[in-house]
Amino acid sequence: MEESVQRVAKTELGVRVILEKFLGYFENTKDGYRHSISLVFKCKILGKKDPKPLEQASEIKFFDKLPKKIVPKHKQFIIEHLKNFSPS
Repeated sequence: MEESVQRVAKTELGVRVILEKFLGYFENTKDGYRHSISLVFKCKILGKKDPKPLEQASEIKFFDKLPKKIVPKHKQFIIEHLKNFSPS
């Protein structure tokens, strides 16, 4: 898992990371045919390089509050885990 997260951070955001904590997972199903499981990790960016969109996104945004348009499962996960989150 650690190598996969590091590879995705490098290829999709252009940064190197270390995994600090496994936060949990959530499942998505659609139409009864598609099923995905997302694993969520707290990571620390190594160095002073800022993330930038590379392969699958045209932009990256950071938020102080959750945006109004957010995938419901993502919102639920963030709200449940934010109370136990420490930024350090």
